[in-house]
Amino acid sequence: MRTSRLTIGPQRFEAIAKELDVVFDLVGGETRERSFQLLKRGGVIVSTRGQPDAGTAAKFGVHAKGFMAAPNRGQLNDIRTMIEAAQVHPTVSKSFPLEAAAEAQRHLETEHPRGKVVLEVVP
Repeated sequence: MRTSRLTIGPQRFEAIAKELDVVFDLVGGETRERSFQLLKRGGVIVSTRGQPDAGTAAKFGVHAKGFMAAPNRGQLNDIRTMIEAAQVHPTVSKSFPLEAAAEAQRHLETEHPRGKVVLEVVP
């Protein structure tokens, strides 16, 4: 299986990538629809943005799967422990107070930040 990670800038990704085994869709919408053509016949598109269209998958001769992670309290506590012990270092792009959640969403949609956008909840 060929693995590639594309950082393209303004160029459309479908102009570069072809005949891929797997596409992980984290965006959905038009980007997911354009991603079907990147796969070779029998390839798989896995989307975290809902179940991809079965008709489109059939048209391209590929498999389409939706994936949604379920929160797990034990795993989240393990991650917190690793962060507190400086074993992992999350990248935080920007923090917003909970009251500014709409502003945080706009930031995500317009700035496409590298790292996590955090909502601060103060008890």
